[in-house]
Amino acid sequence: MILADHRRFVFILETNKNSIIMMTMKKTISTQQYFALIKWLATARKEQGLTVRQLAEIIDETHQIVSKIERCQRKLDVYEYVQYCEALNLNPEDGLRFLK
Repeated sequence: MILADHRRFVFILETNKNSIIMMTMKKTISTQQYFALIKWLATARKEQGLTVRQLAEIIDETHQIVSKIERCQRKLDVYEYVQYCEALNLNPEDGLRFLK
């Protein structure tokens, strides 16, 4: 069973012994780990001398989308994350350490 409100999902898992395990799934866009991941991407872009507009052109997005991502106003999905990393010559696996 999954219960949801506007801020989080709560997963309730029933076991065969009538016990209940509850797990809360946080929205990643509001966590410190997500902020660190995005900061890593933005820092890499800047270190490579790319502007937001230049990166946007490389990944075929608008500069507004890239700007919103870097300001944590728009969530970056997994596929976009990989594209972002590839455009910056980063290994996507390296960024995952920020999410632990």
